[in-house]
Amino acid sequence: MNGVLYSYSRLKCTSAPGFDPISAVSSIPEPVPISLFRQTSSELDRFDDGTSELRLGIDLDYFDPEILDTYYHLRLIQEVEELRIVQGIGDTVVQDRRLEPIVFPFNSDEDAWIPVLSRSGGGILLRDKPFGPLLSLNVISPFEDLERPGRLFAELRVVSEDYYNFQSSLSRQLLIGGGLPGPGGDASGSIKDNITNGQGVFAGYNFVVDTLNVAF
Repeated sequence: MNGVLYSYSRLKCTSAPGFDPISAVSSIPEPVPISLFRQTSSELDRFDDGTSELRLGIDLDYFDPEILDTYYHLRLIQEVEELRIVQGIGDTVVQDRRLEPIVFPFNSDEDAWIPVLSRSGGGILLRDKPFGPLLSLNVISPFEDLERPGRLFAELRVVSEDYYNFQSSLSRQLLIGGGLPGPGGDASGSIKDNITNGQGVFAGYNFVVDTLNVAF
């Protein structure tokens, strides 16, 4: 079946004396599976100060329903392995791991994607599938001394139109206000929200995650 199912939620707060009630209605779409997530290339550059930089090529695709407008928030998250040198042996062992969101490059095509603010999780906003046949990316991840790449995670959120409009208007306002180049700039600087008698967004999402064991 081609289509995305939605469950609807309603927020309503009883009014306090002297204030209007706050209300909002939004929908949460069903998740969309990632159909392809693969590595196409890699290059690990090591520098004299012990730091390094991983240049990784990846292909990604998902089963976008064709009969409806569908909105996505795609995040790539790099696992960083923190190493420790074993005294007397000289070998290194993994002592900890952390996750770092990957910063997407700006796209020259304004209709391709909108970068999401880091405080909102980073990644990019997509409407339907504005690429074809695959989303091919070259991403760069820096590493400090005694760090190395671990797994790469792709998180595909299927979001409501309210979520998409709110996050995209936030990004456009910051990009215009900061004087930075970026896609889909909104000269008006207005924030789109779905709260009646309030500000912000009442919205949710469903998501799927795929994992790539990076070879370098």
